[in-house]
Amino acid sequence: MSYTASCNVARTYGRSYLKDALVAYSYVGLWITLSAGVIMYNKYVLSYFGFPFPVALTMVSALSPPFLALLLHLLHRIRRLLRLLLFDRRR
Repeated sequence: MSYTASCNVARTYGRSYLKDALVAYSYVGLWITLSAGVIMYNKYVLSYFGFPFPVALTMVSALSPPFLALLLHLLHRIRRLLRLLLFDRRR
């Protein structure tokens, strides 16, 4: 492979790599921000509302995202099913 061809390959992969790295860093930044928000909200609930069970509050915070993801997935499937049913009726 010539030097010019290797530079073109490096440029092509470099842009893709840069885009992938930027997306990954954005997700990490979002994750850190949301985690800090959950920690501050838990602190607020424990301090101002006098909630006496910090472990239960942490457990609810940790277990709610999988259930919300499942709910969103089911809603998406129902929406697709309704769209198919409505589309078939139009024919």
